[in-house]
Amino acid sequence: MVSVQSTERVEAIYPLLKDMALSPNMPFCVDCLFERL
Repeated sequence: MVSVQSTERVEAIYPLLKDMALSPNMPFCVDCLFERL
């Protein structure tokens, strides 16, 4: 899904993704996640 606000959306969720990436309880693939956006 590519939208005009895609960049703003990424900037808004980036802190959440960063926290998730640093959390050992929530391992996930960042590249795979961004490919779905």
